[in-house]
Amino acid sequence: MSDPPHDLTPWDDAQRRGIALLGACLARLQPGMSNRDVRVLAGDLLAVHGFEGWGSPPDIRVGPRTRSGFLAGRLTPAVLLEDDLVTLALNPWSDRAMADVAATVHLGGVEPPLLDLARTCTRATCGYATRHKCVGELFVFARSWAANHRLSLVGRSVGHALLAPEGALAQGWPRSARLAAWLQHHQAHFLNSERVRGLWAIGPRLADASRGALFREVIVVRDDVHRVLGRDDLASVGTFEG
Repeated sequence: MSDPPHDLTPWDDAQRRGIALLGACLARLQPGMSNRDVRVLAGDLLAVHGFEGWGSPPDIRVGPRTRSGFLAGRLTPAVLLEDDLVTLALNPWSDRAMADVAATVHLGGVEPPLLDLARTCTRATCGYATRHKCVGELFVFARSWAANHRLSLVGRSVGHALLAPEGALAQGWPRSARLAAWLQHHQAHFLNSERVRGLWAIGPRLADASRGALFREVIVVRDDVHRVLGRDDLASVGTFEG
C-alpha cells in the first residue's frame, strides 16, 4: 500500500471544497429535476468551488436505484419525486489533489431512519480505521454494523484508495488514479489483508428492503495521523451545508 502524500494540505483543502460543492448541490435539489439536470447543476458549480474537472462523472441515484451497487442504474434516466431518496456522489479534482464525497438526502417530509443509520455507520467505520487494522476489517465492521441494525451492506467494497499523482500514476492523472483504484489491493473489500495506510474514500452503502443510503468521506492514516479530511471532528462526518 502506498504512503499518503507528505503534504496533506492540498488534499484536505480539496476535500473541504468538495464537501462545500456537494452541500451546494444538495441544497438545490427539487422534485421534478432529472438526474441529467443534477449533473448539469454539479458541472455549473464545479469551477465556483475551485475545481478543474471530474475524476469520475457525478453519480446520481434516485428512489429504488439508491439501493444499487457498482454502476447499476447509474446512467438510467430518472426524475426526482417528492418523498424520494437521492444519492449524489462527487469526485472533483484540482491542483493535483482530488475530493471524494457522497451523501443521500430525502426530498421533503421527515427524514427516514435509514439515513441517520447510514451516516452513523460511516462515522463509525472512519473511526474504526486505524493503522493497526487491515483494510478487510473495515468491510467486516461495516457489514456487522448493518446486520446489527437489520440492514444490508450493498456491494463487495466499502471504499477505495485515493492515489496521488506520483510514479506511474503521474501520467494521465486523475484518470490513472481512478483506474488503479479498481485493483483489488486498492479496494476496501473482505479479502484485502493490507494494513490501512494512506488516503481512503470510505462509504458503506446501507439498504433496507426498498431503498439505500450512502455517505462517503476521506480518511488519512499513517503513523502520526488518523483523521477525516475536510472535517474538524468525527461528529461532523455526513453533514453538509448548502
